[in-house]
Amino acid sequence: MKSKYLFAGVVILISLVLVSAITGVIQTDKFWSDSALSKPVKNVQEIIYTCEDSTCSSQGELVHNFNTGNSNIGEFEYPYNSKSTESNPDYYAHFSFADCYLPKEYIEWAWGYGVTVEYDYKMNKAKNCHAPIDSFSVTNRNYVNEPVIIDMITDLNAETQSAFTDLELDWFPKGYEDYYSAETEAVLKIYNSEDEVVYTDFVDLNILMDTSEEVHFEWTPKEEGEYRARITTDVTDCQCSSSFEEYAEKVFTVWPERPANECYTLINNLIASPDFPFERDLVTIKYDKISNYADEEHVKTPIPTRVDYEIKKGDETVFSDNLLLDANPNDIDAVEFDFKWTPEEGGFYDIIVTGVGESGLCSGKTNPEDTVSISYFVEGLEEPEPACYKDSDCGINGFIGEKYCSSGDVYRNYREYSCNNPGKINAYCSNNIDAQLIEECEYGCSQGECLPEPKDCEVDSDCGEDYYGNKYCEENNVVRDHFIPICTIFGTCDEEVETELIEECEYGCRDGRCIKDKERDKRSSGVIQLFTECVPIWECGDWSACYDGIKTRNCEDINRCEFTIDKPIERVACSEDIVMQNALEDEKIKFNWFWLWIGGIIFLILAIILVLLIRDY
Repeated sequence: MKSKYLFAGVVILISLVLVSAITGVIQTDKFWSDSALSKPVKNVQEIIYTCEDSTCSSQGELVHNFNTGNSNIGEFEYPYNSKSTESNPDYYAHFSFADCYLPKEYIEWAWGYGVTVEYDYKMNKAKNCHAPIDSFSVTNRNYVNEPVIIDMITDLNAETQSAFTDLELDWFPKGYEDYYSAETEAVLKIYNSEDEVVYTDFVDLNILMDTSEEVHFEWTPKEEGEYRARITTDVTDCQCSSSFEEYAEKVFTVWPERPANECYTLINNLIASPDFPFERDLVTIKYDKISNYADEEHVKTPIPTRVDYEIKKGDETVFSDNLLLDANPNDIDAVEFDFKWTPEEGGFYDIIVTGVGESGLCSGKTNPEDTVSISYFVEGLEEPEPACYKDSDCGINGFIGEKYCSSGDVYRNYREYSCNNPGKINAYCSNNIDAQLIEECEYGCSQGECLPEPKDCEVDSDCGEDYYGNKYCEENNVVRDHFIPICTIFGTCDEEVETELIEECEYGCRDGRCIKDKERDKRSSGVIQLFTECVPIWECGDWSACYDGIKTRNCEDINRCEFTIDKPIERVACSEDIVMQNALEDEKIKFNWFWLWIGGIIFLILAIILVLLIRDY
């Protein structure tokens, strides 16, 4: 039984006034064709009744009855009930009807208030509609259980089942019977021994779901002989998306008159159940039989019956049997017999039962066979799909679990799926798990991660003791560097350098020490010292070898003054005369500078004396 669960909010009773204004559960239904949700079904009749219990076994009060009109959307409200809770909901029978679609039935339950729910419904059509025929019989109206006779009315009766089955509820709204009924046409045709149609008739039926209707035809034969009567049913209802015919058939003899000193057999009312079987269902096949010997005065004596059973699928016989059945208890009442059969696959079958009297009383006398057959459709079970067609049907390959350490490196398990016997019934899936290397670790592995490079230090003291560099000159003062070892945040050793002042120099600095007053260069010009604090001190290297008649040397000012006064010669010719000349020139320059310096001092002294005399005067 179909049902839906409608969730609603917790009921909160604030006041009687507020409760009276509270809405119940509001439901919106959208209807679509079963072929696609893109095709709306309009003009749907929605009918909702209350139910006394969860089974909705009887019809309650009508709550809603409306049509969606030119829309596929219906909206309605379940009444608010303050006593309704999740554990004690209200139950409703919900019906939806649309032309040329099967009816929808639901048992729904709801509680609470103020909640809106929405559903999409597919309106369905029945597939493979067919109306099985049961109990086909051809009988003599005037003489019970005697053969058909010329010029006497023959009754042809059958029972036709509805193409619709599985009624959801035990009831449905009055006036909607057509939605539960299948329009069906039953046609009778009688053929002679030349397979010519000698009689035809038909009747239109509208058979209610899960029921059957009797079909009755009459025919008065005009000639004796063997005949074949066949009734076919065809479901013509628009609620079916597809249909096929079913049939019942009887082969019988029309006698010129009542049997006299003759034997006869009648096989009627062949039935196979269930009416709508599936493959591997147990099928029970029933029929009525009677065999008699009639003497010259038409007094009948029951005799045994030889029966043949045959079930065919197309031209193939899938079941057969041959039995001798006991004589009937009396000459009037037919007796029911049955046998069992299990179809191994779905499809159309022909079930055929043939009977003939078997007795010494029949030796050399008229004793025709009587045959009845019906069509029987077995619904095939869906063939089991192969478990897989390709590897990807079994799962997605990939890593599983966490990373872990193995042999000092990082690994992770990788699962790979395989489809075995792809596309076949015996296909099955399997998987293989391998350890895959994720990362090689130089310094080892722990908890699925590579260890970092070991640290050189943890604290500054791990990097050694501090120390001092050599003294050197900076800004004409004596300084030195203080090297302080430190441990960085990366665990590596480094140094911080602090420059410390050792001595402030009054006369400048040279070679990491202060220049004393008496160490000042006596070669410096007195004139230069009058105007600058920096006196060049030149130091020259050795002369180079001769190259193209020239020798060179480099001279540098160790005081790094910004001028080149008194810089020695750095290029000379290689001949001795020139060398001597250059040497004399060098001494001459030095001599000239010496007397220039002495003259400057004298000039300075005279200038001071002159200034003092002028002031005293």
